[in-house]
Amino acid sequence: MIHDVRYLLGLRKDPPKFDRYTYKEKFDYWAVFWGMAIMGGSGLMMWFPQIFTRYMPRWVIDSASYAHTDEAILAISAIFIWHFFNSHFSPRFFPMNHVWYRGTITREEMEEDHPLELERLDNESEASS
Repeated sequence: MIHDVRYLLGLRKDPPKFDRYTYKEKFDYWAVFWGMAIMGGSGLMMWFPQIFTRYMPRWVIDSASYAHTDEAILAISAIFIWHFFNSHFSPRFFPMNHVWYRGTITREEMEEDHPLELERLDNESEASS
């Protein structure tokens, strides 16, 4: 990510090379799991406060309401800003990235987005030949 920011600011000449996943894709994927834990945990605390107050103070249950709301706002914002731009509204993919229904990625897209993975796959295919 640091290399990409430096490249975007003009402090690096060449863009960073990514393998299977870019940091943007990892952020998208891991955000779902982090959000599920926060939403699920805080939701259960609000749904069954009589059970949770046996083991923790009431202020923790009250804080769950804020965590639940803030995580929901964060998730919606991440989807509409981060995901939509990177997957749909980016000039490279507009109106959408076709990988989601095609199931494949072109060699040109691999060269631009995942050059290290492409290099590894090419080396593996040469080794098996």
